Amino acid sequence: SKNSVGYAEDIEILDDYLYVSDQENSSIEVFDISDPSEPVWVSNTEIGGALIGLSLKESSDGTPYLYTMRYGDAIVTMNLSNPSDPRVVGQSDIRSLHGRNIEQVESYLAISSGNEIQLYDNVFFPGQPRWSNHFSVLGNVTDIACEDNACIVGTEDKGIEIIQLNR
Repeated sequence: SKNSVGYAEDIEILDDYLYVSDQENSSIEVFDISDPSEPVWVSNTEIGGALIGLSLKESSDGTPYLYTMRYGDAIVTMNLSNPSDPRVVGQSDIRSLHGRNIEQVESYLAISSGNEIQLYDNVFFPGQPRWSNHFSVLGNVTDIACEDNACIVGTEDKGIEIIQLNR
């Protein structure tokens, strides 16, 4: 077994695999957790840049995708069909958006930055999400949690706010 090195910024689990966003080493680490008491390191994929957040989404054809943000630069999309060899399949420009969180909600990736939530369509464009919409919030966003068509937004100065996401 192997411990992740560096700064584990975020984690996601899909089936028997743990995906770790290693911000310090700019990579995605993959661990087999079929035996949770003995995780086994499987692979890593170097992305480059400071990585922020992870989000999983299965496309309509069943392909699993993992999304992460390269700070101030891009949404990076990885195909997880083969966990021992995850592949970067696309990058979407986020125009210097300094995202703090990335969260899947319905057919969008929701990215928090400053006092807004940016939405990117990753249903019709799973390999390369496209900007769709944005919502302003009252405070500086610290975290988001999304379910159905809403995001609950935590802010550092205004408490929480619920944003209804309508197409």
